[in-house]
Amino acid sequence: MSKTIMFARLNIQLAPKKDIEKIAAEIEDILYDAAIEAFADDAESFYDEKLRVVGVSIPFQGNIMLILEAGSVLGRCQMAFEQMNNAPRSETIWFSVHEPDETTIDTRHSPV
Repeated sequence: MSKTIMFARLNIQLAPKKDIEKIAAEIEDILYDAAIEAFADDAESFYDEKLRVVGVSIPFQGNIMLILEAGSVLGRCQMAFEQMNNAPRSETIWFSVHEPDETTIDTRHSPV
């Protein structure tokens, strides 16, 4: 019996700004590269235009060590965002865990 794959995510809601799509695309690249550099086996960056949320999603199964690995990757991604030259202002940053159908299992906001 295989365990269900879930997704750990770093979510960054960007403040409204001119050329936000271009900025979000740059952040997507930075987050994806950071995930790969942190040895993520699989990573996907994303941008939700309506919510102005850019982020990265790391798949994992229910094993506690795999959860820790996903969290480590997300931490590296957050650091890469925070160290960007001229990093855009974000309204909020949070972590979340999702089912494959996008149902949110848990979410934790961090102060910005």
